[in-house]
Amino acid sequence: MRGFPEQEDYAGLFDLAEVNGASVAVIRPLAGGALTDAILCKGSEGRHELSRGWYREHPEQLEPEISRARRFEFLRHGGTQTLSEAAYRYILSDTRVATIVGGFSDPAHLEEAARASDLGALGDDDKQEIAAIHKRGFGG
Repeated sequence: MRGFPEQEDYAGLFDLAEVNGASVAVIRPLAGGALTDAILCKGSEGRHELSRGWYREHPEQLEPEISRARRFEFLRHGGTQTLSEAAYRYILSDTRVATIVGGFSDPAHLEEAARASDLGALGDDDKQEIAAIHKRGFGG
């Protein structure tokens, strides 16, 4: 996919899984926290104090993820859903996904994921805009 580091280009993975009768487990569903309202508003300072991982030790590496995530702020719909809820809903709408493996630093994070699961798939307009963003690429 244009604009992603080579090691993060998983183009065709979902199709390959489907052809081989397998499902996909999605890890890092919130792009290391970039797809959260707190990080979009506060940058790396918005990370929860209990969160760990690569971006905790290398917060400067989070900036490209935040830049990519900003393209999806429209999914917040004026505050009617969080960016995290939209991310979970988008992932769960793909029937090739069997599970999402995410980290939770606070009970509210788990509640947000459960709420997203209850809401169902994103609407067609949102999915079309996401597809257009992917088509344009993530470079620059």
